[in-house]
Amino acid sequence: MGIDSSRLLDGIKLENGWLDNDESLITYPDYIRLIRNTLDITRDSALGLKLGQTVNLAMFGAFGYALMSSRTLKDAADVFLKYQDLPGQLTMISKKQSGSDWIIQFEPLYPFEDQVLVYAIEEVLSTTYYGMSFLLNQKIGLREICLNYPAPEHAKLYEEMFHCPVRFMSSENYMRLDAGFFDLPIFTANRSVYEYCTQFCDEMLKGLKKSDQFIDQIRNIIMTSLGRFLKIREMAKELGMSTRSLNRRLQVRNTSYKKIINEVRSDLSLRYLENTNLSIDQIADLVGFSETTAFRKAFKIWTGISPSQHRKTVPH
Repeated sequence: MGIDSSRLLDGIKLENGWLDNDESLITYPDYIRLIRNTLDITRDSALGLKLGQTVNLAMFGAFGYALMSSRTLKDAADVFLKYQDLPGQLTMISKKQSGSDWIIQFEPLYPFEDQVLVYAIEEVLSTTYYGMSFLLNQKIGLREICLNYPAPEHAKLYEEMFHCPVRFMSSENYMRLDAGFFDLPIFTANRSVYEYCTQFCDEMLKGLKKSDQFIDQIRNIIMTSLGRFLKIREMAKELGMSTRSLNRRLQVRNTSYKKIINEVRSDLSLRYLENTNLSIDQIADLVGFSETTAFRKAFKIWTGISPSQHRKTVPH
């Protein structure tokens, strides 16, 4: 659009050469600031819808090629759901069958302000629709689109793009389509490319999880809760999202809130045992166990030995 990148990146601290590096990452707060800047500068409220039309799946590297080399649209959908953290979205996507239809749901990751919320849903809606159409080399026939925000000023553009009824102020964000589309073959399917790219995606996902900001944020909140281990609904409230959304985001990372709590408890227990003279009873209380016997049992599950045995292994 002829807009200088420095204007779009105003207020965002990034290293020199960030835009030139294909492996660059950006934090969610900076990404949201970038979107706000872009919407303010372009003054185009329909930008999310328009960007989705221009997306080339090859832009996403191995992730995009894994989609393009899948056997059927269902296989591509499974690849997308498994690796959806890789492209760095603002929404969580899920799918479920309803009779003879599939429903693809879009749930915001954070409680965005209205302007960013509409952009986030419009971009993923458009990208998903045109991405599926590209994979099948034909237009996807949608039964309906339901969205949980008021009709924007460019509401007519929705029906022009998607050719189906669009209902605003719904309880959820989703598109509904005939389940038969998911059985259709992808014209660029290639088994060897698929196997190579999904293996590469596995490696990228492992690397991403090692420095997962979302998991780190949860761990930090737990660690700074002064010995009180928040219940999942309390953690969801702290993060500004629903319990359902939190569970979904953890599920795609192959973890759970209970698992993170236990990891934090295990880490704290080891620190207390190795660096303090606190008794086992005191440590049990500090890491959220009302009974020491339950703590001893949990510690053995975490480490394979008892707390007392571990303390003996620590050099003095």
